[in-house]
Amino acid sequence: MKNRTSGKARAASEVGMKMVQVTIILAIAIALAAGSAFAAPARIASLEQYVQDPVRVALDAAGNVYVTDMIHNSVLVYRSTGAYVGTLNLPPKSYPRAIAVNANGALYVGVGSQVKVFNADFSSAGCLGGAVCANFKNLNDIHVDGAGNIYAVDNYPEISVVKVFDARGVLTGTISGSDASRLNKPTAVAVDDANGEIIIADQPDVVVTTNGTTATVSGTRIQVFDAQGKYLLSFSPLTKSQEGLAGVNLWQVMGLAL
Repeated sequence: MKNRTSGKARAASEVGMKMVQVTIILAIAIALAAGSAFAAPARIASLEQYVQDPVRVALDAAGNVYVTDMIHNSVLVYRSTGAYVGTLNLPPKSYPRAIAVNANGALYVGVGSQVKVFNADFSSAGCLGGAVCANFKNLNDIHVDGAGNIYAVDNYPEISVVKVFDARGVLTGTISGSDASRLNKPTAVAVDDANGEIIIADQPDVVVTTNGTTATVSGTRIQVFDAQGKYLLSFSPLTKSQEGLAGVNLWQVMGLAL
């Protein structure tokens, strides 16, 4: 991985709760779907029809865009032109958040404490974890790599981990870091298939002093691990140091792009 701090891993801000326009920059930054296997068009038109509360987006191999909408408890699908295609309706109070699409068009949607799996035609394919659904405390992000492995970010005070599942949906391991690299409230994950590296955004506690007052706030950090979950490096690209608040995150990082 070369020039990691100068564009190899770019952080995207959280989608505003009332924002109704999604462009290709935001789409790629928040959900890489399946890594380099997906060739996105130069630009995706603004997505406005039916969108009310967008939270996450994902792209499939054809460049279609999938948007989770919490108010409507649904996943909205659009062409790269912005044309509305259809809706995957979920049960009331599902509040879908994280989403990813694999190379075959299967959808992984974070619903409550589980990841529901749907075929490309929106028919149910069970849940992540196989016969017994894997449970999450606070599912923040999902990513599918080029080999079909699924990475799910669980963000909770006592559980800060990225769970790794194989293409069958079987849990194969976890990434949590250790000592200084231990994950703290992770928010996003992406995989650099070419280099076999896993990139995770989290929020380490940072102690800052402003006008004589000391407080602990959430910082912003990007960490890189190898395919076995061994820590390689980290950096903190987003701070308010120019405002005298070094270490304070400008926004909560909710997506990563390569």
